[in-house]
Amino acid sequence: MGVFSLRPLLREDIPALVEIDSISNDPCWTLENFKRELELSHSLSRVALWESVPVGFGIAWKVAEETQILEIAVLPQHRRKGIATQILSELSKESVKSGCKKMVLEVQKDNSMALKFYEQQGLKIVGTRKNFYTSSQSKQNIDALLMECDLPLP
Repeated sequence: MGVFSLRPLLREDIPALVEIDSISNDPCWTLENFKRELELSHSLSRVALWESVPVGFGIAWKVAEETQILEIAVLPQHRRKGIATQILSELSKESVKSGCKKMVLEVQKDNSMALKFYEQQGLKIVGTRKNFYTSSQSKQNIDALLMECDLPLP
């Protein structure tokens, strides 16, 4: 059994996180997207390490009294071990410490796994954003479901 831990994003994590995101999300983030997060004072991050190797991450922004979840991804072989739940929980705790009262995010309408995960964490669907995502593979526009919940998470 491996050892799992969480910590904030470090510059040396970025190549691994680009790889994790390219496997997990479409569209996915670039090297530049991750580098930018290191410079932003309103960015919150958690990197999941399994035996010191990055296997997942979460990135959020503090905007006024809201936390906007931008990205959560876990390598397929490490899913269903509670890693994403721990990442979201840590981001929630940090958000509450900095005065945030609500968590919001968008998720692709057809991403049933993510929808189920976020609903289990207490987020509710509150709206739709038409053509919010564009798949880099199919070039199709995909609607996003807007989800939110009050903080702290249950």
